[in-house]
Amino acid sequence: MEIMICFVDGIAVLFSLFVAGMIRYQDIYSLALGENLRSLCSVVVVLHVAAFYFMKMYEGFFKRGRYSELLLSVKYNLVLVAGASLLGFGMKSEVFTSRLVMGYFFVLNVIMIWMVHLFIRNKDRIFRWSHKKESNLLLVTTRSHVLQILERFGRSKETCWKITGVVLLDEDVSEDRIEEIPVVLGHG
Repeated sequence: MEIMICFVDGIAVLFSLFVAGMIRYQDIYSLALGENLRSLCSVVVVLHVAAFYFMKMYEGFFKRGRYSELLLSVKYNLVLVAGASLLGFGMKSEVFTSRLVMGYFFVLNVIMIWMVHLFIRNKDRIFRWSHKKESNLLLVTTRSHVLQILERFGRSKETCWKITGVVLLDEDVSEDRIEEIPVVLGHG
């Protein structure tokens, strides 16, 4: 999975770089004259792979919240832009990157990487696909916590949970169903 995420992110990086160049130069011909595209793309792809693995962008991919993902996207792009800028100035005869292009690239790529990651994580929900196997679950809790726990499992991004029954540990249990889920046992 991590290789697929790295590959998709690489495509997003190249797309963001192209759009940033087009914003700066207005057309492909001017962009090709203003930048050494082959060297620039090569350097950015190598830096992308290095930053992706250095920052461990794949760890906890399906567990991160949207705002954690956004923060990680900003950090990743800071590393990417700093590395590209340093290499661009160090190899001035080979690769020169316009500061304006890098500025546009940073903003575009933060948004692009963030949106791509959110899409990958939520594609099943967006398209109503589900290749995940449903996992049956027997919930053991108290009446005061049961609704909160059911809501949390409903938001799970990792697994499709099917709660097949609830065991309430309260002394006095008179319910036989909670939100259409059978109460299978009770303490009382």
